[in-house]
Amino acid sequence: MSFKLFEEFSEDELLLTDITFMGFTQNAWDYSRGARTERNYYCVAAPTKLKIKDHYEYAYDADNRSIVSISRQITWYKDDDTIGLTKDISKQFTAKSLGELNQTVRKGRMTDLRENAKGVSGGQGLIDSLYSWYGAEITEYEDIGSLSFENALKNETDPTRLATLNFSIVEFGGATILQLLAFQLVGAYAL
Repeated sequence: MSFKLFEEFSEDELLLTDITFMGFTQNAWDYSRGARTERNYYCVAAPTKLKIKDHYEYAYDADNRSIVSISRQITWYKDDDTIGLTKDISKQFTAKSLGELNQTVRKGRMTDLRENAKGVSGGQGLIDSLYSWYGAEITEYEDIGSLSFENALKNETDPTRLATLNFSIVEFGGATILQLLAFQLVGAYAL
């Protein structure tokens, strides 16, 4: 038996109720390129029944490196899986708060790569190599959005480093390390 959200609450009540207190199973946030994308809430009694989705959409600058605007919505689903209600909860950002968000996202991109590498045979060694070669550039990228890391990757000529960057990772569909880095940096598999 599934919890019938729209029979238990009026639309006004749903719009005013903090979704985290409604007693649903709360999934972890999904991320893409270091930015939150969505969190789903499921009925405890029917664990596959989506009840609420909290989701973000981002607009990026022309070079696809930085977020320039964000929209956020909460969507409540009826028992027949159709959308029952959507509320826009977007907030305005100042230059400072948007800069802080972009810094957090850049750090999230690199954290994602590091943590996923741990699941790959020899992954920690690959990460150690990247940080020994490009550690200062990675830090500048995370802190201020510097292009020095991206440029170092584009202009790399050292055969040992190129062999590592062009190493294909089976666990990620055969993508190379350079392709995975490029996707995080610019949202495409090439720099």
